[in-house]
Amino acid sequence: MQNHHSDSQEGLLERIAGSLTAWHDGRMARGYSRDLRERLLQAVASGLSVVEVARITGVSARTIGRYKRKAATGASLEPGLSPGGPRKITASEEETLRAQ
Repeated sequence: MQNHHSDSQEGLLERIAGSLTAWHDGRMARGYSRDLRERLLQAVASGLSVVEVARITGVSARTIGRYKRKAATGASLEPGLSPGGPRKITASEEETLRAQ
């Protein structure tokens, strides 16, 4: 059975997908924003399947499923802290480097 959804919903998801493609530039990806996570879940709640949302946006079905489980249990959709060691340069040193 195919879910029926509006062209505007699919258009929104395609715009999100376009920005995600630009955002993934071959480097290690950062966590998706809370806003994007909420939009993905809204698309699923509107009647699209997790697989459909994944296909349109490029966000894996497994990731969307994880967000669904978090939301269902009341857990935060905020991205966690990225792993890694402490910064080796200060914010002002970074600003100086970027200005060069």
